[in-house]
Amino acid sequence: MAEIFFPGGVKPKPRVLPDHSVRELIDARERAGQELRAALYLYDDKLFLVSAITGIVEVGAPITLNVSEPDDLLGLAICDKLLEFGMHTTGDLRDYRVDDWRVFTHSGAKTAKQFEARAYHVRVETRNTAIILRAQPRLSLEPDFYAGATLSNAADHEKIGGAVRRLIASAKVLRDAEFI
Repeated sequence: MAEIFFPGGVKPKPRVLPDHSVRELIDARERAGQELRAALYLYDDKLFLVSAITGIVEVGAPITLNVSEPDDLLGLAICDKLLEFGMHTTGDLRDYRVDDWRVFTHSGAKTAKQFEARAYHVRVETRNTAIILRAQPRLSLEPDFYAGATLSNAADHEKIGGAVRRLIASAKVLRDAEFI
């Protein structure tokens, strides 16, 4: 297997199994003492932006991938950001401004309003031995409704990345039908 680097030369975290993150997710969940979370955005049908979460805030540098990247790289990016859950300091949340929202600044959007209007959001979280995915437009007509899937945390990276693509496609169909 060739060595993988994310854009910007960032190397993924080492894995016990090269195409799975099950052991690492279990260990990270135990370290955190709670379920892991990450956020993913598809912006303008061109870029995937994957961000770690600490508390209720998206933190750290997001992984930015072109939509043409393979599913296994997308799934690996998601797992890497799940593994970063709770590992960043947030400071005083009252000091945060929209320019501190790293996925917005990395997207290339001119304004946060433009970003939100053109983005689909996927909430990623673990629950026991599962990875839960929920996809919807960032600005949703019905914020309580979404396209969702539950995968085993033992799913390979390719399956995770493929599931995200299918969920976003499903969310687009629901949006076009004005359900979400």
